[in-house]
Amino acid sequence: MLAKKYSMNANGNISRKVDIHKIHTIIYADDFIITANNEEILHQVKEDIKGFDFLGWNFRKFKTKFIIAPSKKSVKNICQKIGKIVRKNLMQKQEILIKQLNPVIRGWCNYHRTSCAKKAFQTIDKYVFYSLWKWAKHRHSMKSKHWRKERYFHQEDTRDWIFKTDKVKLVFASDTKIKRHVLIKFEANPYLKEYDAYYRKRRVAC
Repeated sequence: MLAKKYSMNANGNISRKVDIHKIHTIIYADDFIITANNEEILHQVKEDIKGFDFLGWNFRKFKTKFIIAPSKKSVKNICQKIGKIVRKNLMQKQEILIKQLNPVIRGWCNYHRTSCAKKAFQTIDKYVFYSLWKWAKHRHSMKSKHWRKERYFHQEDTRDWIFKTDKVKLVFASDTKIKRHVLIKFEANPYLKEYDAYYRKRRVAC
């Protein structure tokens, strides 16, 4: 990770010649030290190694807790994908647009629901609303805000601003329930029949 950030040349290759800060890592057993040629860079490296991105998640230690959350890049990518779908369907019916957006939003949220994703889900909902409001404005630029709201966004019970038709409605990312990952029992051997019921229960719960 450090080599990629500090030692990558213009061609995308890692080269020590590019590392003007002389960053070196010395590892011994479970311990390591990092050296550099100035204190400012060392403080920056310290922040870098507190967390890292992997498979769309950000892994970071905060005080005594280890937190896994959707990475900023992953959130940015899904928002870009949503925006692209909305722009591509500017002249399509609302129902068609909803049917294209729902599996994308639902799939991303299901992938991240075992992490600390509440804030990311809220960010996506805000972006989706912003994109859909622009979509409605583009289709009916001469209509009032009130007309566009009444035409495309509706209320159910106490929740308002639901993008829906009589047949289908858009899912909210923030409605996805956070489901914490439960560690497998240490003694639960998947090759022993006595634990078949235990693994069936885990699969159902997932």
